[in-house]
Amino acid sequence: MPTNLLLSVSLKYWQDFQDTLARVMDANIYIFDTNGSSFSQFSREAELCQNVNKGEKICNEKCVRFYKEILGSLKDKGIFTCPYGIKLYAYRLGTYAQKIGFLIVAPTRIRTRVGSEEENTFITKAHSIYQTINEVLKAILEKNLLGLRSLEINSIYEHQPPADLNCRTG
Repeated sequence: MPTNLLLSVSLKYWQDFQDTLARVMDANIYIFDTNGSSFSQFSREAELCQNVNKGEKICNEKCVRFYKEILGSLKDKGIFTCPYGIKLYAYRLGTYAQKIGFLIVAPTRIRTRVGSEEENTFITKAHSIYQTINEVLKAILEKNLLGLRSLEINSIYEHQPPADLNCRTG
């Protein structure tokens, strides 16, 4: 069975879906695969991240090290602050048995002073984004698994000898 069924998702369609969700929720969304490699781009690039990483991919050594550390230690979810002061909400995607990757949700604007009500509102948004993305990815995985099962069953039937319909009893 393929280990990374997520790759059967069209990246263009996924990025469009992710970007739309980010606009609606006014948040920045970024997804890593199970190996910690970028699966998608930041939906709404924070100016600081754009300047530090010189583009759409994470390439700054501090950022790379930070993401590898948090993704390596993440059990379920967590709140982290990047080396440049951006607060991130990280979630493990998938089910207990089938790990898909990691979701990072961050505010679109860097705020130095945030009240507890604003913080709680953003945590609720981040969790809603996680639930939406996780459910969509699980549905895609299920569809892929059902397709693989169907292929396996079809190949079994194709390789069986035809039944002898002229059986005689007696």
